Amino acid sequence: VLQLHSNRLSEKIPDAVGRLPSLDVINLTNNSLTGTVPEGLCEVDLVNLPELHKYIGCDLFLCPPGTFHPEGAATEQSGCRVCPKHKDPTPEQRAESRTLGRVSCDTAKFVHGDVDGDGKLTEREILNLFFVDNHGTDWGAPYAPWTDIETEACDLYGVTCLGGSVAKLDLSDAAICAGIGHKTLSEDDCLGMPVEMGRLTNLEVLILKKRQFLRGSIPSEIGKLTKLKYFDA
Repeated sequence: VLQLHSNRLSEKIPDAVGRLPSLDVINLTNNSLTGTVPEGLCEVDLVNLPELHKYIGCDLFLCPPGTFHPEGAATEQSGCRVCPKHKDPTPEQRAESRTLGRVSCDTAKFVHGDVDGDGKLTEREILNLFFVDNHGTDWGAPYAPWTDIETEACDLYGVTCLGGSVAKLDLSDAAICAGIGHKTLSEDDCLGMPVEMGRLTNLEVLILKKRQFLRGSIPSEIGKLTKLKYFDA
């Protein structure tokens, strides 16, 4: 374990860090580190997220220069977002734009769930939030493709599209959070329905079939789904 976040570290990360044989957890965010993440760290799946690692890569360890994330690194829910440069940057702002693992940006707003860091939230990213927030890897074999963010929303099991937009979401046979109480799953691993579900503006049917282990409450943002005709929670 290497927990060195917020320690005012500067300069580059030594390549030797990527060669530590027993390293399971590393956090170097919110420092003044520059350069790049050593290849050894990028090649090791320290967080056991192979599909996400394939898509986001080294951002899982530290956001690259010119980007930011409230946690200083990409997560299952959100990637690092680009931080636009100032027109007339101060020396401090220039230095900050070159640092790894930034946690804030005064020229852009962070968007929770935005995996590709473009500042927008797609239907696929919203579905990914629901999946990740409720330990989707235990939902069952048909939902395995949900782990790959590059799989189109309309190609996901349980999703029906009309005109290229999500019109129906049927999770009636998903084992949502059914493993709570087991050693591998706690209540903290199941966060319930994300408020971002209210942005599926073309959703007409939402079926959960009283998933008894789904935590939390129905977010008020669901009321914004003006096309919703059938909702079985």
